[in-house]
Amino acid sequence: FQYGAYPEHFAAKPYLSPASGTSSPSIAAHPLLAVAAFAHTNSQPYVWNIAAHPNQLQPQTSSLKSQPGYPIPPATLVLPATSPSTARLNITCALLPFEVVVTPSANFGQPFVTVGDVLFELFTQLRRQVSIDEYNRLSQGVPHIKKSIDKAFYKRCALLREGRADEERRGVRRVDLLMGSLMFAGLEMRANGTAVLH
Repeated sequence: FQYGAYPEHFAAKPYLSPASGTSSPSIAAHPLLAVAAFAHTNSQPYVWNIAAHPNQLQPQTSSLKSQPGYPIPPATLVLPATSPSTARLNITCALLPFEVVVTPSANFGQPFVTVGDVLFELFTQLRRQVSIDEYNRLSQGVPHIKKSIDKAFYKRCALLREGRADEERRGVRRVDLLMGSLMFAGLEMRANGTAVLH
């Protein structure tokens, strides 16, 4: 991968979990993954359509959009995804009937879940195909769900520059279960150490 120039706020800086005695969760997401960073359009650190590979992350700063590669430097991708660090992070989403389980990968070589692990595992898990049985269970008794999933599937395929017919033949992927809500808006940490994908 190529790495271009990066905004100052992508620097590998330490971060702290919320002070004890507050009502906040005892575990905090890295600032680049935290839902708070995406609360306002102008403050979003990057733009990511999670149907796209993480190497297509785009810096939010318009002047840097023409630069190739990650807007997040390698030194930040290997930082802990949470504070304190963890060897397992379970991510849930209201639109998904499964958890995304993130564990340390060889890609980033750390004994804890890193920022990079989270980005890549979300992409990898959401690229998995949905079996016919899974698809039928999801839409059973709720016809509008099936219609919304199908619409998201065909819209995603239509955006492909090449290989559209092949992708349509492969069928629905887990990312289509999000029914078109594809822009990453951060992780909200819960007191039990799990994260909710927005």
